Amino acid sequence: MFSLATKSSWRDPESGEWLSRTDWHRCAVFGRLAQAAAVLKTGNYVHVQGQLQTREYNSGKDSEKHRITEIRVSSLFKIERLANNGDSETEGQAEV
Repeated sequence: MFSLATKSSWRDPESGEWLSRTDWHRCAVFGRLAQAAAVLKTGNYVHVQGQLQTREYNSGKDSEKHRITEIRVSSLFKIERLANNGDSETEGQAEV
């Protein structure tokens, strides 16, 4: 299991100021993918493919049901970013 952040940026049409939002996603990995995910470090860029799965559970502290949505990862690639030479696109990929 690991957490993945996605960041969206946009320019506010009224003020012209750049705004951004970061969303966090839980990723569930199993088998060989779990071994590959174990070497990832904070700040690594990754490409993840998988299926969204929602499940419910009861916490031990209260009797309320909690709902969580996860990405069940089927494919995982670590993206190697080269030095930025003015081009903001990713220039290379390496399979994890």
